[in-house]
Amino acid sequence: MEKVEKYLKEFKTESINWFAKLTWLEPRYKYFISFFDKKKLNDAEWIDFQEMASNLHCFSTNPLAKANAFGRPNDSIENYRRNFEYLIRGEDPINVRLNNLNDKKSNYKIKYVSDSALSELIGYAYPNDYTFYNSRSKKALHFLDIKLHSIKSAPFGDLFISYNQSIKPVIDKYELIVGKKTTTTIPLEVDQFFSWLYDTKIKPTEEKYDFFPILKKFIDQAQTDNQKYSSYPKTYKELELDVKFGQGGLSHIPYLALLKNPNKVPDGIYPVYLYYKKDNILILSYGISETNTTNKLWPKSNQLQTIETWYLNEFDEKPYRYGTSFVKTVYSITDELDPETIQNDLNEILKVYNQINFNPTSMLHEQENKIFNYKSFHAKTKEAGLQFTEKIVSRFVASLCTKPFVICSGLSGSGKTKLAQSFVKWICKREEQYKIVPVGADWTNRESLLGYPNALKPEEYVKPDSGVLDLIIHANLQPDLPHFLILDEMNLSHVERYFADFLSVMESKEEIPLYAEGTAQNGVPAKLKVPSNLFIIGTVNIDETTNMFSPKVLDRANTIEFSVTQDEMKNFLGNIRDINMDALTAKGAGMAKSFLEMAASKEFATADIAEINVALVQFFGELKKTGAEFGYRSASEILRLIHQLSVLDNTLRTHQKIDIAIIQKLLPKLHGSRRKLCPILETLGSFCITGNVSIIKDVFEKADFDYNDANVLYPLSLEKIARMYRGAIDNGFASFAEA
Repeated sequence: MEKVEKYLKEFKTESINWFAKLTWLEPRYKYFISFFDKKKLNDAEWIDFQEMASNLHCFSTNPLAKANAFGRPNDSIENYRRNFEYLIRGEDPINVRLNNLNDKKSNYKIKYVSDSALSELIGYAYPNDYTFYNSRSKKALHFLDIKLHSIKSAPFGDLFISYNQSIKPVIDKYELIVGKKTTTTIPLEVDQFFSWLYDTKIKPTEEKYDFFPILKKFIDQAQTDNQKYSSYPKTYKELELDVKFGQGGLSHIPYLALLKNPNKVPDGIYPVYLYYKKDNILILSYGISETNTTNKLWPKSNQLQTIETWYLNEFDEKPYRYGTSFVKTVYSITDELDPETIQNDLNEILKVYNQINFNPTSMLHEQENKIFNYKSFHAKTKEAGLQFTEKIVSRFVASLCTKPFVICSGLSGSGKTKLAQSFVKWICKREEQYKIVPVGADWTNRESLLGYPNALKPEEYVKPDSGVLDLIIHANLQPDLPHFLILDEMNLSHVERYFADFLSVMESKEEIPLYAEGTAQNGVPAKLKVPSNLFIIGTVNIDETTNMFSPKVLDRANTIEFSVTQDEMKNFLGNIRDINMDALTAKGAGMAKSFLEMAASKEFATADIAEINVALVQFFGELKKTGAEFGYRSASEILRLIHQLSVLDNTLRTHQKIDIAIIQKLLPKLHGSRRKLCPILETLGSFCITGNVSIIKDVFEKADFDYNDANVLYPLSLEKIARMYRGAIDNGFASFAEA
């Protein structure tokens, strides 16, 4: 109570002058003694209640509240008399009476009468026992380091009683140190002591450090379930104030940003307070957008520390989000925040921010919101020193847009991983949007991808070192950005074991359960949604160390086979140069939105649907003989693939699109013995070529057959079928992957 005694002694010297100015205090005290007389209250008319309202301080500072409550009759005069009589002389305890008068469902509710008004009324009704409870008195209590022992969500009546219990020691000290100075009561004089504290000590500090109350409100609210932000000011010192506690669900990192036009949180740079709830820290940051690329930089940013670097040094882990933004100051929420420090830090960062010249036309990346064009990507791969054919690039992109699961299979060193890696580097703004994960030969369950709940610490969820879980969580938080998971050498382990959850939700669209609700933390949700903006690319090598894919896996993917022709090898040897992957970084980021829109399309329409259907039915009948026929899902995805190919490249002819669909969706499931497979392959091969041709003698057994001959309808498929046929003849068995 040292602080209380200090300011009571100071108030004692000023109390005579302070109370001399309050010419209304004693008359108002006497007025309410008269107003609350039982007979006078029973005879009161509407004009008497209006006069009473004019004697309440809360209504003099808020005329609109007075107009709503007592500017016109809102209830029968009998109810006003009855309700006020209950307030003053009701049999229920004071807190119950106040709660009833404040409860909309109660018969005693006085319309439009606020907590502050009820507090004054009960304070004047029982001036020896209670004093007023309002925002001014709460600030005074906080200033004096007196804690209010109550629950924030408690009803007003309970808070009122708790407050008056908390200030009892102040009342006792006041009587000893200051003594009674008026004809009112000690509790009412203590209320004036609080007013003096507010006017002379608290208010000047609030005006000097005017941002602190806003920030304090933000921190307090961030610790609740309340996501509303309409009560915050729209601007601060001509900067737009943007406050977010989450959208739909509570955010792990609520933020409060200050924005200078044309900056917005999704695109630009701005000072921002980031509240990392898990770690109880608040970071004032030189913020950088995570959503759209901006070409503006913070001055001397090369001398600033990123949030990611700070987190790695402090916690030995990466932050949940905003790792690329820079640190100005880190505050511990468990410590008392100093208003002066808060204001000085903010003033410093605002000084830097306000000196930046923002040109609205230069804020967005020059390629922002461009229409997706796979040829632009192909051209950039050439500049980077990579040699992919335009056909393989268009097939890869169309496959991703058809379904976000693509398997790249074939010869080791033929560019499978490089194509996947180069595409994600080209279309992604940041490394947080993709992960390249080498699959381990010991993966027998999902833990390497999704982690696991700690059996020894049920409250802890162990994230995998692969970073896959964080990638999926990040993808859910950033639905407008594509995210990519590249599983390198996907078949080193049995895919059905470690990837089963993903295979299931691809079709069901349900969530993957990670742990029982309420038993774990670490910022990991109990159920994980695999969002539509997450694309999975698996690379596959076929040798004695790998495992075959089951039909369940192949049925859910587009399988693209990589091979190298003699002409392609000749061209490569004549143009060898260093590969510069950095030349691709974010060059296609402006097309990301268009790419996602393409991938979200469910269109099947194509002008040549009749010819396509005939070919598919023909292949279906023959594949059924070996148990490799396709179902409705595959048929739908074939039509979507053909549609996406048509959108990407309108120069493709119908038979070229059918050829791609056959080799990617129908042939991968083919496998079997020579006796079972060869007759099927012979028939399928005959579907791929026109004219009077002996499919075995003129095609399969002819080593120099020209698959680009004018009579060949489906050259990719025919070449693959021929290889599988020869493999079956030579080895007695053949499969798509090994041929």
